[in-house]
Amino acid sequence: MTSGRKSAGEFLSATVRGDRRNAGLSQQGLADQAGVSIGMIRDLEQNRTTKPCPDSMRRLVDVLGGASEDAYAALVVQFDRHRCAAAAADTRMSDPGSDSRLWIQVLGPLAVWRDGVPVPVSGKQRLMLAVLALHANVWVHRETLVDALWALDPPPSGRSLVQTYAARLRRLLALRTLHHQPERFPLTRSGSGYRLVLGENELDLLVLHEVTAAARQSLAAGDIGTACVLYEKAIYQSRTAPLCDVDSLRNTALLEAIPRGRATIVTEFAQACAARGWYGRSLPHLQVLVERDPLNERAQACLMIALAGVGQQAAAVNRYHTVRYELDQQLGIRPGTDLTDAYSQILHHQLVPCDRPQIPLATRSA
Repeated sequence: MTSGRKSAGEFLSATVRGDRRNAGLSQQGLADQAGVSIGMIRDLEQNRTTKPCPDSMRRLVDVLGGASEDAYAALVVQFDRHRCAAAAADTRMSDPGSDSRLWIQVLGPLAVWRDGVPVPVSGKQRLMLAVLALHANVWVHRETLVDALWALDPPPSGRSLVQTYAARLRRLLALRTLHHQPERFPLTRSGSGYRLVLGENELDLLVLHEVTAAARQSLAAGDIGTACVLYEKAIYQSRTAPLCDVDSLRNTALLEAIPRGRATIVTEFAQACAARGWYGRSLPHLQVLVERDPLNERAQACLMIALAGVGQQAAAVNRYHTVRYELDQQLGIRPGTDLTDAYSQILHHQLVPCDRPQIPLATRSA
């Protein structure tokens, strides 16, 4: 984990230093505008901090501008992803009898860490863990696990094998607690049901849900700046296909909800950006989304508005006609209100003025 923290720290150092200089600010000037201490700025730029505060990061983003917010959000996610394991490793060094920690990753390849150390999980136990993690904190019936493990051809001993695999998985995930205290077993059983009991800091999918909920709360409270940072964090967290190395779950209903949720996050983010004239911030995410799902009318409507917002009105109008044609040819339907309302706003110049030109991060000097 140390190498991961060092890499993230180096990335943060270069980003803060480069963006501060591009903004024409001294270290003291940045600290004053962001409402943080100059010591924090110095520590960040000299890579002397391993756990940047998310709230302070958001303040820096507000001062340094929108183009780097993807980078800052990406950095916060790197630390979130490893913070439980790193904290457990640090604590274990100072107090071997302290609580252990667990971290499970399903956004991307399936992976498990216990006390900062990777836990190898293979075979049917790996598939069972994937299913239980997708249903974290919810009882999963034994028959559901049988179907997931063997699809349409379960062996006669399927039910007893589920019990065997669950017992092995239970031991693998067991967490040592205080001295003379019993182990904690995240995997529990009751009758014919199994449940993987995880805290919100023990599963990346739960962290994603938490961040998304916080973004929506900030948006509802009128804090669009904070909402946008949180939405970007959620977008970055969900950028990789879930359980991409668990082939038997690919293209199943179990995984469909996660990409749908990501699409919703992207469009909510785009709408929040449009309310402030930050069209360039959402444009790359929308382009990726519509490439994957070209008949998503809400995403296409948001993309039209983002294009028009950055001055590409002709491209926005052409996109409307292209999508209208595809909807007619492939589904035999007319554009819905999302598309027609966006088209009307563009034609009547009813968009919020663009806040400022937004330069892609790659074109900025470090």
